[in-house]
Amino acid sequence: MKKIFLFMNFIFLLTLTACNFYKNPNIEVPDAKEEKLTSPFIRNFSDYIVWDEVKNANSYEIYLDDKLILETNELNYTIGEINNDKKVYVIAKNDNIKSEKSNILNIDKNISFSTNEILDLSGKTSYKKAISSEIRKIVISNKIELDLMILERNIDLVIELNDADIIGSIYTKDYIYNKSEMDYSVIFELNGDCYIESLNGNNGMDYSMSEYNNSETDGEDGRNGYDSVVVPALIINGEGNLNITAGDGGNGGKGSATTTFEAVNGPGKGSNGGNGGSAIKTSTLLLDFIGEINYKNGNGGTKGKPGNNGSIITGPVASMMWNDVYDIGKDGNVGQSIINETIDLRI
Repeated sequence: MKKIFLFMNFIFLLTLTACNFYKNPNIEVPDAKEEKLTSPFIRNFSDYIVWDEVKNANSYEIYLDDKLILETNELNYTIGEINNDKKVYVIAKNDNIKSEKSNILNIDKNISFSTNEILDLSGKTSYKKAISSEIRKIVISNKIELDLMILERNIDLVIELNDADIIGSIYTKDYIYNKSEMDYSVIFELNGDCYIESLNGNNGMDYSMSEYNNSETDGEDGRNGYDSVVVPALIINGEGNLNITAGDGGNGGKGSATTTFEAVNGPGKGSNGGNGGSAIKTSTLLLDFIGEINYKNGNGGTKGKPGNNGSIITGPVASMMWNDVYDIGKDGNVGQSIINETIDLRI
């Protein structure tokens, strides 16, 4: 019995000693392992880069061609003028640790273009050609009819607009405007007030003239108005106002008429008006200029009416089916701009 009592006292003293050890403030207990920082994911629109906040990070290091250029607690940075193509990445950090490198992006130069890289349209009144990736800057300084198709590329395109008055459109091949499919930006450098006004759609053929009488020819649909600017990312720099107006849809044509004693044919059916064009289609619109941007989508065209129902023979039957069979055209829809994301640095 005495041995049991001594053994129990020993266990009690051992437990008490252990408890005091963990409560002793003079004894250091190792900290839990620091949580690893996630690498940032960065995007760029020309020389402007942006990234999402990294949990537990309190600052970010920005590297250009592996050289540290800035440490910031912001989530974006504008690099500025670049005379050579460069690579950029970002590292998140706090007081104790750093993340791995972010994804590495190519930043295209925005100054110091060679003669072969510049297309100067100053003084030209018309230009309707496709632009290859060898061209990195276009200069427009006057009123010009422009049909500018941008072929596939992966480098930015700078378009300098000097009091430009453009009648036409600037668009990518196949009208693609998703940056995930075509990873580049189009930069408008404004100098003065500039205008881009797209063409209206053609009216549908009208068959109400007498030579088409009794031919039962339906009116032709109006054509859609033209879009103005269709690019993966649109950046506006410089100073001035930019006004963009898409084309209106064409009106539908009228159907052929029937004359008094036509015994077989009814009048030609009505037609649809064309849809209005879109002023802007882009994944990202970045505004970094002094001035205002105004854009207007095109109006839809008016529907075409059926031909005159003049026959005393076929006319009564046509009248009964007028709204369901003959007067079936619809007015065109107003165009719709598509801008998935707007970054306004003017605020």
